Amino acid sequence: MSFALGFLGPRALPLVAGALGVLLLISGARANDINVTTAMDLGPDGNPVLRLAVPDSPTPAPNVRFVDKAGAEHSLIDFRGKVTAVHFWATWCVPCRAELPQVDALAKALGGPDFEVLPISVDRDGMETVNAFYAAEGIQALPAYLDLGLKAFRAFRLAGVPATIFVDRDGNEIGRVLGERDWAKPEVLDVVRRMIAGG
Repeated sequence: MSFALGFLGPRALPLVAGALGVLLLISGARANDINVTTAMDLGPDGNPVLRLAVPDSPTPAPNVRFVDKAGAEHSLIDFRGKVTAVHFWATWCVPCRAELPQVDALAKALGGPDFEVLPISVDRDGMETVNAFYAAEGIQALPAYLDLGLKAFRAFRLAGVPATIFVDRDGNEIGRVLGERDWAKPEVLDVVRRMIAGG
């Protein structure tokens, strides 16, 4: 599986994507050279917003499993019919800690029948650590899920956190964001709205 990197730049940028198992080299692509899904990531100034890595063909997402606060198991297929943002994070990850309140703002702004944010913690200390962080940071709109044994993390072939994978209503991956972003920015919300409308 290969991915197209949805950002433009004046210089060639090498990206070693260990999570994807490929080396991507992007060199000043023009907007009309990129596919429709990647074009969704362009802001009003023509520059990328989320810097999405986009599959070059429909790619079924793995039906990962994770548990909630009560210990009940869920799977990604449970959320078919809506666009989902599967967000991997951890309380020990400094960028994740700074980013999660913005992920919460994304869920508040756009969550509903057509879109769901699934924050899956890879903390090995258990749900108590996640619950304490939610309480300390005032996280309100996000559910809490835990990836037992890092099985979901590995199924998506990720190399680090934070990472966010967008999955369409049919269960196909339509893009991923590696690293932290400001999810509360109006231009970011606009890109996610376009993904919801197209997914």
